[in-house]
Amino acid sequence: MLNLELKEESEEGRAQRLRLSLNENKQVLLIVDDIWKKINLRDLGIVWNDHGNGTLKVIITTRDEGICASMGCQKKVKLKHLSEMESWDLFKTSAEIDENFSKSLDDVPMNISRECKGLPIAIKAVGSSLKGKIQCPMEGCI
Repeated sequence: MLNLELKEESEEGRAQRLRLSLNENKQVLLIVDDIWKKINLRDLGIVWNDHGNGTLKVIITTRDEGICASMGCQKKVKLKHLSEMESWDLFKTSAEIDENFSKSLDDVPMNISRECKGLPIAIKAVGSSLKGKIQCPMEGCI
C-alpha cells in the first residue's frame, strides 16, 4: 500500500526507508500482525512523534497479552475464539464448500475446521488453501 521497496540490505537502512515513507503519507494505519515477542517499533522505522502533521495508527496483533504490556500498548482488545458454528461457516465460505457436498464427505471438512480451534486466521488460511481441491467422493454429488 505504501508502494515501498526495501532494497537496503541493513535493518537500519530498511527502517530509515520505512520511516521516510510513513512521513510522506498524511494518514496511515499500520497493522503489525502475529507478534510473538516484544519488538521495538522505532527500530523498524515506526516513530509516532516523527510523523509530522499526519496521523499514524498502529494495530498490533498477538496471542500473548504480556507482549502488549511490555510494548506499552494504549488499548487492548481481547478477541475470543469463534464458536464451532461460526468456525464452520467461515471455513465453508473460505473453502467454497456446499453443505450437502460436505455431508457426502463424512464430515471431513467439519473435522478440518475443528482442528483450527476457532482461530479465524487459521480457518481462513486452511479453508482458502483447500478451495477447489476437495473432490466429491460419489458420482452425481454436487
